Amino acid sequence: MGVPVLHLIREAASELARLCAPGTRVGLLATSATVEARLYHQALEPFGLEVLVPDARGQRRVDDAIYPPHGIKAGRYRLPRRWLLAEARRLTRRGAAVVVAGCTEIPLVLGPRDVPSLLDPTEVLAWAVVREALGEKASAPPENPAGSSPWPEEEGRGRGPGWLPEEGRGRRPGPRREEEGRGAGIAATGRGGLVWTVPAVTCGRGGRGPGGRGGRGGREAGTEG
Repeated sequence: MGVPVLHLIREAASELARLCAPGTRVGLLATSATVEARLYHQALEPFGLEVLVPDARGQRRVDDAIYPPHGIKAGRYRLPRRWLLAEARRLTRRGAAVVVAGCTEIPLVLGPRDVPSLLDPTEVLAWAVVREALGEKASAPPENPAGSSPWPEEEGRGRGPGWLPEEGRGRRPGPRREEEGRGAGIAATGRGGLVWTVPAVTCGRGGRGPGGRGGRGGREAGTEG
């Protein structure tokens, strides 16, 4: 049919390869199943990117932060945020230039102000969908008019407990707002003036954020690779 099928991990790998020089260490926060299957390893290693994962204790903590009874899937946020933030910082101290939120629950509690070089593959995939839908209209502008702050947060405390959704209710935080001094993301305007923004992540190469000029992610179903 000629319809592209976008692959989340390949899109994330393509974006990291565009932004990061070979030899860059990439931290991965994901479930034990994802880590043991080496899904991100297989996608990133051909680009010369080294994947760092938490140690055994840290990986158990990541799983606890995601799964019930104490994790995000159980509608809990504050303790999982603390655990995930600690593991992300450990990966950074070990040399990770960027940390991948390799589970869709993780961006519910961590954002770029918690971990400045946090990359959300789901957001990269969403941008890829916009790119495919709008083509050249989705190219990155010189500046990001919508800012790159993910959610409202407490001043001076990263995201802080004040922004978290109410535990047990599954509600997400409020709308995006402009973050002064952080115009490094990218934006695309679609129907009705809707603006998509994605934080820019750089780790060894100049870049203008996901979906900018210079890279198109992997595709399946016989389309361009």
